Amino acid sequence: LGGLGIKTAEWLVEHGAGRILLLGRSIPEPIPEPLRQLLQQADTDIELLSCDVTDFEQLRRAIEIANSNGLLRGIVHAAGVLHDGMLRQLTWSDMFKVLGPKVLGAQHLHQLTMGLSLDFFVLYSSAASLIGSAGQASHVSANAYLDSLAHHRRCLGLPAQTINWGPWSEVGSAASEKTRSHLELHGIGIINPDAGL
Repeated sequence: LGGLGIKTAEWLVEHGAGRILLLGRSIPEPIPEPLRQLLQQADTDIELLSCDVTDFEQLRRAIEIANSNGLLRGIVHAAGVLHDGMLRQLTWSDMFKVLGPKVLGAQHLHQLTMGLSLDFFVLYSSAASLIGSAGQASHVSANAYLDSLAHHRRCLGLPAQTINWGPWSEVGSAASEKTRSHLELHGIGIINPDAGL
């Protein structure tokens, strides 16, 4: 239910998805305008579900809902939380805020869908796992885990793809002008959402 998730759902609708289940820790109130517009798409059944992907049982129930009548065809894991800080200053609680949604969420999705015939299993990772990012040890580690899980799944003959995104211009954690300016000073470009999709 975050910015990248909503953009991805819009893309799926444009490409003929018949049913989409969007998960988030909580359903936003009021519903943001991009999500409200998405929900009004006439040809696609879009359901919102409050689900903490770090909670195996909550996610198991969500997968059961998504796979009712054997209709689950794919997964896009776009969960992410940032909590920056120098490594020596981070507590385990600080680190888990970032690691939990990406690492546990991906591991749970992997375990819960291994027996299903999926067309795709996409993990939204970050370029930070490839080039590092000062003050983001948790973020780098979490995304490196996603990359490794994709390799593991492919070795098992299961579908898997990570996308090591850079920052997006209008949505996501780097959408603020301050963050964009900082990244551009370091030679890191910004991805336009249409180009990214």
